[in-house]
Amino acid sequence: MWVECGMIGQFVDRLFLKPAEVIDEVNTWTKLHTNGVIEHILSHDSIETIRGSTLILANAVYFKNAWSEKFDAKLTKYNYFKLLDGTSVKVPFMTSHKDQYLRGYDGFQVLRLPYVEDQRQFSMYIYLSNDKDGLPTIYWAMLILLRLCKFGLG
Repeated sequence: MWVECGMIGQFVDRLFLKPAEVIDEVNTWTKLHTNGVIEHILSHDSIETIRGSTLILANAVYFKNAWSEKFDAKLTKYNYFKLLDGTSVKVPFMTSHKDQYLRGYDGFQVLRLPYVEDQRQFSMYIYLSNDKDGLPTIYWAMLILLRLCKFGLG
């Protein structure tokens, strides 16, 4: 969001004094600039967090496409999904009996679900830990330090 320099002080004061108003303004701006696709990027549950902030950075990406291999809606079944705290919630699970792109790594697997191709190719990658609390394993396995010597072309 571009803001004129003269407005910054006024906006920061409103963060502290009227955070609900700021949330509504950011959500209105988001809805307008996403053509109504994303209506709420900030929640009124975050009023206290916003009150203690001097800057709000919000980022949203909207992507809509069809899977290249569609899930059969008739195969969607409710089952239990285990949360990190050990409790479970009942949620709908999509099911597919088709061949999948799956690759195994030390401690986790990666499932690739491709979307229908047009001029570009997109896929969703789902990282599946072998352990119920294995998210840190996946995180550390994905971290890399890239060092590349500086060079020029031409």
